[in-house]
Amino acid sequence: MAKKLFWFFVLAGGISMISSIALGADDVMPNEVRALIGMKLQSSESTSNFISMGSSGVGEFGIEEGVVAGKWPVLIVERIAVGGPGEILDVLMLPKNLINWHFVGGELKNVSDHFKFIKDRLSFSQKCEFGEDDERIIVGLIKPEKGKEICAHYSKHVKLAWMIDRQSGKITPISTQGLQCFYLVEDDCPYSK
Repeated sequence: MAKKLFWFFVLAGGISMISSIALGADDVMPNEVRALIGMKLQSSESTSNFISMGSSGVGEFGIEEGVVAGKWPVLIVERIAVGGPGEILDVLMLPKNLINWHFVGGELKNVSDHFKFIKDRLSFSQKCEFGEDDERIIVGLIKPEKGKEICAHYSKHVKLAWMIDRQSGKITPISTQGLQCFYLVEDDCPYSK
């Protein structure tokens, strides 16, 4: 009986560890990151604690990746307010050992700016879908299709994905099975789906 309990706890601990990796958390969310949730602001770039890597607007939401306090890569969801302050609705810690950018010397830099394409790093995609009619807001961390590393295209190599609730702006992890995400690069390669 004790042997069965031992294996149960080993298995449960392994599943717990895998689920925390799948959620994108390197460790517990630090207070500096958690403090962003609910913050009212004119633009997220104006916070002294958050430096934006890039953003896009989806409906009434702004979705940005960046770094908090020069240490923690995050994804924030902000409600955009016309003529007034926006509000950060949710924050997700991104796995710094997987993303293709880092914070060095006070600047955000793409890993690919300094090295040849690194095959173990993932790109952030702000446009993911399960099909052309999918209207949900889905983002993900992806790899390009083989041979298309320098071309914009839809990739099925989605490693982690999250859905953003259209009402609350909350970020929820979802399965990547059957998902494709747009791999965006600044190159003149022909677009392909």
